[in-house]
Amino acid sequence: MTPSKFTQSLLSVIAVLLFWLAIKPYVSTTVAHASAPVQYKVVRIEAHNVPMAPEEELQLNALGKDGWSLVECAGGIGGGDCVFKR
Repeated sequence: MTPSKFTQSLLSVIAVLLFWLAIKPYVSTTVAHASAPVQYKVVRIEAHNVPMAPEEELQLNALGKDGWSLVECAGGIGGGDCVFKR
């Protein structure tokens, strides 16, 4: 009794996938985010009105482009000392 071509192809695909899963942990290298030290920065955001003024928005956008992400703002996003981390 000989297996059909479909069965042979299916078993070959399964064998290749199992081989790939077996060697994947040994060949892939992932960079851990914890390998670099975490930096914190405190910035005073002065919001003068309820809708954010363009100056404050530009300041927050500049911090975002530099890789800083907002952790917390004292007094809400409307103003006060804001803590950023990178």
